[in-house]
Amino acid sequence: MKHKTGLLSLVVVGLLALSQGSVSAASAAEIAVMDYTPLKIDSNITVKKFSDGRV
Repeated sequence: MKHKTGLLSLVVVGLLALSQGSVSAASAAEIAVMDYTPLKIDSNITVKKFSDGRV
């Protein structure tokens, strides 16, 4: 029984790790595609304002 529980735990952790990786990759791709306006705050600081309102 312990062997099956350990295997189940390993599968669940593996699936969670894969799902988190795909979510972050999708978010990165979405940010790269969206258009933005660079806002210069200071000579050393520039931020991006995306078309959906995120900064």
